[in-house]
Amino acid sequence: MTKVIRSPKAVTDMQGIAEHIAADNPTAAYAWLESIESLFRTLATQPMMGERYQTRRWGLLRRFCHGNYVVYYRPINDGVDVLRVIHGARDPRKQLD
Repeated sequence: MTKVIRSPKAVTDMQGIAEHIAADNPTAAYAWLESIESLFRTLATQPMMGERYQTRRWGLLRRFCHGNYVVYYRPINDGVDVLRVIHGARDPRKQLD
């Protein structure tokens, strides 16, 4: 059985994104949360799907684009550890390092 670990920062990221979307369309916010959770489950079963991304703070990570957002995660023995979910227009170095 694979597992998905969500860092506190990732949870905060997801809540902020959902609240932002919900301000205009609550149904779309719910759909986005469902789709990102589905992506997490897929990444847990295929953790090498994302491209490699080097950080100073966490070392080598992987990242995977999901619409306008980028998921930064680490493969673990039985799944993935999701560290951040960041809008693609933001500078990841400021968020990750």
